[in-house]
Amino acid sequence: MQNPIPSQVPNLDGLFGPITTQKPVTPTSTATTISRDAALSYLDRTLSEVLQFKHDLAFNPVHHAQNRYPPFAVIYGKSVPTVYGARVYSPDQIKHQDAYDDLAFAAGDGVCLASAAMMPPGYRIIRDGLVR
Repeated sequence: MQNPIPSQVPNLDGLFGPITTQKPVTPTSTATTISRDAALSYLDRTLSEVLQFKHDLAFNPVHHAQNRYPPFAVIYGKSVPTVYGARVYSPDQIKHQDAYDDLAFAAGDGVCLASAAMMPPGYRIIRDGLVR
């Protein structure tokens, strides 16, 4: 009886499973268009502005007591594409639950948990109906 297995076994590295041969390591560098000092200055200024913006968005009980906040709506889903807009014809229509029947969808930029899509602490959300 003849041996059905050929004497030469082909090299199958890289076709499936982990590769057993090492690829050569090549150094990488990142080209920049500004100096390190300019980049750090920009980063410091930008992060300071972002922090101030976040502080300005913090809930203000005085504004709430004076009814200075507009109605807020939170639209999120756990099984549909990302909503990127809703067509409303007037600011008054925003207060009605059915205002959000005409939605526009688009691909999202990643995963955003429903809990992360909620309003910050202190802000009031009216569920299931008209803001009175």
